[in-house]
Amino acid sequence: MLTTTSLSAQIDEDYIPITDYMVTIPAGETMVDVQIDIVNDKIRETSEEQFTLRLSANVDGDVGILRRARVIIIDDDGKY
Repeated sequence: MLTTTSLSAQIDEDYIPITDYMVTIPAGETMVDVQIDIVNDKIRETSEEQFTLRLSANVDGDVGILRRARVIIIDDDGKY
């Protein structure tokens, strides 16, 4: 299961959250692509917006050591 958690990024204003999204990694594979929608609001940000991704295993799986990742949204709305 994949879940996002807001740090400094605002839910629905900076990114669209994911809650308990089922991710299937086929046997023998080590990764899978997942799309997370970032909101392009045309507003200049004064700081980096951040959220985390958390991967948890179901009863039949093992996600290994790396279970969380921090995502940094880089402002593309112009210079300050």
